[in-house]
Amino acid sequence: MKAALSAVLALLIYFPVQAGLHDEFLALKDSGKDYRVIGTVCEEVARLQLAKIYRAPAYTVVTGIAYGNQDRTIGELDVIVFENRTGEAIKVAEVKCWRNMSAGLHKALDQRNRFLRTIKSPQRLFFRSTTTNEYFDQSQFDSIEEFFSIAQRGATRYGYDHELQYSLEELMTLRSMLIACQDRGECARRMFYEYYEYSEVEYEYYATNF
Repeated sequence: MKAALSAVLALLIYFPVQAGLHDEFLALKDSGKDYRVIGTVCEEVARLQLAKIYRAPAYTVVTGIAYGNQDRTIGELDVIVFENRTGEAIKVAEVKCWRNMSAGLHKALDQRNRFLRTIKSPQRLFFRSTTTNEYFDQSQFDSIEEFFSIAQRGATRYGYDHELQYSLEELMTLRSMLIACQDRGECARRMFYEYYEYSEVEYEYYATNF
């Protein structure tokens, strides 16, 4: 299945980019997501691409599920594929569109390992959508079949499992289009529940590596 996923994502790279950006803009303009957060646009494009592989009604692909214990939020899953028949999360993608792709991959692997350590611990965890504030049951995340990393075009040369069909510059163009549309009141903008995972030091590093 992993080889098939790589093949399909590779084929998507050859779609005409400008037409593709327009299509992605139309697909995301009413998402209500906070595109001021730099990584949001990459996660949403990854969601759209994965939804072409894991299709409804058999699957649902979502972004942004924070998890934690009674004391604190521990982390966030970027893109999650749910099997609708069972309600279980079966795939999780960590998405990192950094200019320094090696550093981004290191961060993605660190986040993956943190989640695996946490889910295997005996503590009771919560899982909450950072978009809708919906809560999920911990048991829905007990049988994840695959974790993989995704970044902008060219990322597989740096060791990522998969790559998006767009360059970082193209993704930032899309982000600017969505922010401008929201500022004009022509695109949806919900009250944001976003969980900010990065400390000030991490965020500064994240921002300066674009």
